Amino acid sequence: MMEARTRPFFSVFRAEVLKGRRGAPRKVALIAPLPFCALGVLSSGVISGTGATGGVATYLWNFWYVLMMPVAIALICVSVANIDARQKLRSVLALPFPPARTWWAKVCYALALAFAANLAVLVCSTALGAMGVDAPGFAEGLAAATILTVASSWMVPAALALTVRFGTLAGIAIPVLLQLGAGIALYSSAAWFAFCLLYTSPSPRDRQKSRMPSSA
Repeated sequence: MMEARTRPFFSVFRAEVLKGRRGAPRKVALIAPLPFCALGVLSSGVISGTGATGGVATYLWNFWYVLMMPVAIALICVSVANIDARQKLRSVLALPFPPARTWWAKVCYALALAFAANLAVLVCSTALGAMGVDAPGFAEGLAAATILTVASSWMVPAALALTVRFGTLAGIAIPVLLQLGAGIALYSSAAWFAFCLLYTSPSPRDRQKSRMPSSA
């Protein structure tokens, strides 16, 4: 009985994955992190003549989740919604499954792509760390990617619903503005954990330097 209930959902989810195989959702998840990966490389100092205070933690991770990640998630959701919205959902309503099952398949697909975008940042950060750059470790990065995806997961059903009901602009602008506004408002509150302040505390190397006597 349980198998009969779960198999249709995975079939619908697979259909969503196949529909977006060559579409915009996957391209957004892949391309959106790339500029911040480039910033991470330049700020890390791994290339001679480059480097910046804060390094990978600031210019890769923090700038990614503050500036681009909400926009990337909204674009992913709008792209997923528009695959069927262009046909006025006729392809969904014609399926032999309840529409709610298709809806949750879209939500899961968009969440998977959002997590994949965070994993792209993790891969870049881990690669820089392997080169000897002061960067968050793999475990820290994986935890951050998971927390960032979970903390932003509310955007997915919101952006999908807004896109289907009001169009692309509403599906992008409203969730992004709410996410950015909440991040600013809760930055110093007790709910800070919902907006991961990755690696902003002093690193062990920084603490060691702070304990060293000054030359004065």
